This record gives sequence, C-alpha cells and structure tokens, in this order.
Amino acid sequence: YDLAPEIQLYANYSRSAEFPGFSEVAQIASFVPVDAQTAWTAEIGTRGRAGIVSWDLSLYSADIDGEMLQFTVGPDIPASTFNADKTIHRGIEAGLDLAFTDWLTLRQVYQYSDFRFDGDAQYGDNALPVVPEHVYRAEARFTHDRFTLAPNLEWVPEGAWADYTNTTRTDGYTLLGLTGSYQATGNIDLFLDARNLAGEKAAGDISAVITATPASAIYYPVERRAVFGGIRARF
Repeated sequence: YDLAPEIQLYANYSRSAEFPGFSEVAQIASFVPVDAQTAWTAEIGTRGRAGIVSWDLSLYSADIDGEMLQFTVGPDIPASTFNADKTIHRGIEAGLDLAFTDWLTLRQVYQYSDFRFDGDAQYGDNALPVVPEHVYRAEARFTHDRFTLAPNLEWVPEGAWADYTNTTRTDGYTLLGLTGSYQATGNIDLFLDARNLAGEKAAGDISAVITATPASAIYYPVERRAVFGGIRARF
C-alpha cells in the first residue's frame, strides 16, 4: 500500500518447502532419512524516504516443521543433519540511512533474530545456535570531489549459542574498519580497505554441536587486523 508517493507499507503470508540435498541424505555410506522442511511465514514492513531519512523495516515470524539442522560430530567428519520437530524464527530487519548533507551519509543496518525450538521433546524452547540475537552495522560515508572515506562498525553485543543444549555462548565483539577511494582519472580508482583496526579477537562463526565443551574445536575467528589497497580500472 502506498501511504505516500515515497512511503510504502507491505505484508505477506506464504507457505514454503525446502527439500534435503545430497549432502544431507548421504551423510554416511547409506542414505539417511531426512525429510523436507515446511514453513508458514508472515511478514509486515515499510520502506520509504522522508527528508534526510530513508528506511526499510521488516518484521517476520516463521513457524517451521521439520527444520533441517546440522551439528558437528567431529573435526574430520562432515556435519550431520537432523529434522527438528517444530521451530520458530522471529525477527526484525531494519535499515536506516541519514543523508545529513551531500557529502555525509550515515548508513545503518540492525538485525534481531529470535530462533528457537518450540516445545521440543529434547531441547524444550532452547534458542538455536550459531545466529546471534542482535547485530548492528553502521558506516559513515564522507565524499568530497574525488575522495571518499568511510569508517565502519560491526557490533555484536552478545555472541551466539554454540550448542543446542544452550550451555555455551560466545562473547560479543566490536569490529572497526575503514574504506577509502580516490578517483585518479575517469576510469581509474585507487582504493583502501582496512579491517578490524582494533585487533579484536572473537569467534565470528560456529559449527554447532549438541553440547559444547572446552575442548570443542568448533569456533572460527573473526578476520585479523588487515589492510588492503589496490587499483580499479574501467575500460
């Protein structure tokens, strides 16, 4: 629905199905009986622009039957897949841009994820692992003539669960970065990309297990401090 020429409201309700792939059913020498997962998903949202503000906001809720979940058996063994009974995915996806001037823009993205079992016989209403509850990213972009400079931030206030029994949770983290570019000629740009400037050490990704222990080798670190530079040419 167009509330105004540049403001839109929307909603949808859909049914979906996802079938297991070869890697899910061929986990061992013989085929494993993994069923398709099905879901009903409701979503409402708005997108638009008003003055210096641009936004895109979506709220969703999905009731899933037989969600295909994976867990790590061992470091040298491919992840095993099983069908959960019922799970719920609820969340918010929000984007907000503020164009303060023609040379300064603040871009922001926020994600809220509440993914959990729904009265499971083994895991109750435990949260699903791997996905953190809150993630915030922002970039302030400065432009002047041929120069562009953009400091950026990624903030995870509290890390994700590492296991389905919700016994181990990773720490949150903050990553600071900086990108820049200079248009040397009409078809040649110089660029710079600096990542994790503060040298933050944290787990950026997880291979879920049933129950994590201090000896579990399931964590993947965030990228270390790094600086890249180069030239882009268009012909």
